[in-house]
Amino acid sequence: MVTARSEAEVTRAPEEIPHDHLFKVTGLSSTNLEKMAQEPEPSDFEDAIAATGYGKFNIALMMCTIPAFWSAVSVTSSTSYIFTRAQCDMELSLLDMGTITAMTYGGMISSALLWGFLSDTLGRRQIMVWGFFCSGLVEMTAAMSQNFAMLLVMRFASGFLFNGPFAVLISYIAELHRTELRARVILLTNLFFTFANITLPLLAWAILTQDWEFRLFGDSVVFHSWNLFLFATALMPLLTGISFLCLPESPKFLMTRGRNEEAMAVFRIIYTMNTGKPGEEYPIKSLVEEKNEQQGKGVAALRGGFAQLTPLFRPPHAQWLLLMCVIHMGCMFG
Repeated sequence: MVTARSEAEVTRAPEEIPHDHLFKVTGLSSTNLEKMAQEPEPSDFEDAIAATGYGKFNIALMMCTIPAFWSAVSVTSSTSYIFTRAQCDMELSLLDMGTITAMTYGGMISSALLWGFLSDTLGRRQIMVWGFFCSGLVEMTAAMSQNFAMLLVMRFASGFLFNGPFAVLISYIAELHRTELRARVILLTNLFFTFANITLPLLAWAILTQDWEFRLFGDSVVFHSWNLFLFATALMPLLTGISFLCLPESPKFLMTRGRNEEAMAVFRIIYTMNTGKPGEEYPIKSLVEEKNEQQGKGVAALRGGFAQLTPLFRPPHAQWLLLMCVIHMGCMFG
């Protein structure tokens, strides 16, 4: 037998739960619960960066990275151009010239793990600003070399300092573009390498073909055309470090460190530059908490770094790591 409920039972308002009971169960008052129900779900990094759009900020970012890629070519290749001049001035043998060229890469290899740790601890922007700037200072010191030993040490130091900020730069560029644009942007940076590989030989042709010689303090310090060439190439890392002072910290890094308020401020700046609208109109209102043990400080950060590194040397990644190393070795021999 079906019994129909009365209209009064159907339209009867739901029973209100006492405020005291809500507080005991949830620890929150009814007012706070209502606010939480009205607030949107926190957004992750991918949604937040996509909401900033694409515009002036992204273009300015790519313009600032051009001298960085030019510096990458000059740091690794500039010494190859000066040997025709410096060989006689410093009485270099074939072994000396090969050692100087290899020493730059030795500095890069020796600092790879250190820079990876520091970039996840100090942040992208600080590493790029100070790394590029200090690399430029070392390059200028190398340009003043008067003997083989000084040039050898400075080339190692230059590679040691330059490797970190340039590796961080690739991550920085990727983190400031939404998912569908990242692969295109990384491909675009290859054009910057091509531009550098064209202009560096032209600069060498313009300077090294001149018979310039300047003497300071009598004959104790002598600058030849190859010294001036190294001075010219050293300006690019310095310019790169200064240009990155104008760029913000990576919001991805800030989120992984639990600094969501600072990340939100960066997102709003990017949104304003790209759209021309005020930051208050940025559609994302809150961000998810991404901080974990691997982004901690000190021992926790070191432990997290090793935890991310060890899978590379285990199946199934070990064979692909070996393949990539062989490919890069082949490219360098070529």
